Amino acid sequence: MRSLLKTGGSLLVLAGFAGAMAAPASAQDAASIKSIQTQIQQLQLQLKQLQADAAKRDAELKHAQDEAASARAAAAQARVVTPASSLSVPSTVPPGSAIVTIPPNDKDAAGNPVFNAHKPSGKFNLGGVTVTLGGYADMTGLERSRNENAGLSTSFSGIPFPQSPNFHTGEVRASAQASRISGLIQGSPYDGAVVSGYVEADFNSSGSSTNSVQTNSYTFRVRQAYGQFDDSNDNLHILAGQAWSLATGFTSGLTPRKENTPLTIDTNYTPGFTYVRQPQFRISTSYDDIAFAGLSIEAPQSTFGGTAPKLPTGNSLLTTSVGYTGTTPAATAGTVAGGGLNPITTYSYNTIPDFILKGAIEPGFGHYELYGLLRFFKDEKVFVNGGDDYSKSGGGIGGSMFVPVIPGWLDLTGTALAGYGVGRYGAGQIVDATYTATGSPRPLGEVQAMLGLIGHPTPMLDVYGYVGTEQAQKKYGTTAGAAYGYGDPAYVNTGCNTELSASTCTANTSGVTGITVGAWYKWLQGGYGTLMTGVQLADDQRETFKGVGGAPQVNEQTVFFSLRYLPFQ
Repeated sequence: MRSLLKTGGSLLVLAGFAGAMAAPASAQDAASIKSIQTQIQQLQLQLKQLQADAAKRDAELKHAQDEAASARAAAAQARVVTPASSLSVPSTVPPGSAIVTIPPNDKDAAGNPVFNAHKPSGKFNLGGVTVTLGGYADMTGLERSRNENAGLSTSFSGIPFPQSPNFHTGEVRASAQASRISGLIQGSPYDGAVVSGYVEADFNSSGSSTNSVQTNSYTFRVRQAYGQFDDSNDNLHILAGQAWSLATGFTSGLTPRKENTPLTIDTNYTPGFTYVRQPQFRISTSYDDIAFAGLSIEAPQSTFGGTAPKLPTGNSLLTTSVGYTGTTPAATAGTVAGGGLNPITTYSYNTIPDFILKGAIEPGFGHYELYGLLRFFKDEKVFVNGGDDYSKSGGGIGGSMFVPVIPGWLDLTGTALAGYGVGRYGAGQIVDATYTATGSPRPLGEVQAMLGLIGHPTPMLDVYGYVGTEQAQKKYGTTAGAAYGYGDPAYVNTGCNTELSASTCTANTSGVTGITVGAWYKWLQGGYGTLMTGVQLADDQRETFKGVGGAPQVNEQTVFFSLRYLPFQ
């Protein structure tokens, strides 16, 4: 293009010079001048044509360069990484081959790696599915005013009374048990459908040889493990596996992994919070992203408390999976005698699962839920060459909310559940049921509620405060001259407030109450992950039903500190 322009310019200059040399200016007449002017105009027209041709060819060249760049980008996106043992990449990939592909925004148009400080990390493609890694490394320290020997999960209904030396000693602990690992695998069988598998685990468990004297070798445990199918075409969602109960609240929809859990460092959260994680089969649907409905069939488990009655026959009650040989009855109600799924853990008799039916609505300002819970309890009276089965139903009505009072700045959250035999669904773990005079299960009435405020004064700081309570009903009676049930005023509590007292301390828990405040500060955040620090202060109280000697109650204060690194967030 430059040579053509130079040629045109040279012609114009030469023509002018030739015209100037043809004759002296004084000898030129009008005809000569007009001829020269005509030649100059013709040369100017030729120059403009050359310039137009050059611009067209430049545009064609630019278009070709753009197409080449697009082709290189497409090739970079389609690039695959094969195992190191492979010597070449085949032109076609055999079905079922393990192929790892890198998401497009990991490389530029030339195929070179790039760093994106805002890109969600921990995600890659494996064949036809996408894998998303999650979790964090956590170090938590705590100081309790009472010694619970409870690790990072506070036992709100197990705070010791002054009768126990643990009431007077307190405890200081440090642990990495809250560290968590998770993996989400997703694929799309057809447009609008996604199949998912999710596994989440931490180390908040102990083995038979676990100790904190030497190795602090706490054990790996399952938190969640489930499969999921979502079809947006039909608004159909199915979940099967271990997950948060449908009774637990959500921040939006009824979507797994969007549960509305407190921000506490305490891994048992706070009194009044309704939650369990258990195996279930769940199906849900939605309408126009405004209304949601779901039904969950969940693994049952029941807890009994109080004193079993002295049956007129003198026979024992069997309220847990305690084994007995031949016709020999269990010695004591609730005694674990080996067997079951775990010889050191109590498993109740269960014949019917728990059922939860929930509806949710998002009218444009917040998320609101209402649900019903149906439960079933079973007990066995055992005696030589026979026995009796007893069954009783229970359940309740609950709800939750998540409201952005000041969007992006302040959120209001709350949960509530009231009914009979619902204690296991609360963080306080008050018992579900006690006994009737015949030994039949007797679900206890209970109310549990929690209210919280969460503030976001800056993008790097979250502050929170929660207040919650769980209160149980007493059910008792007398048979064969002895009291039975839960919360009987005849129960003796005289020894509860004296250290190492030889007197009795029955002290059936009537309720637990807690106030918790805390904050999380993200002091490093970027494409490398998030490094954050958390501080929490909690004041929890355990109350009991009044008996002989009064109604003792105890308080416990706990300070938590956490340093947490989240590499994928």
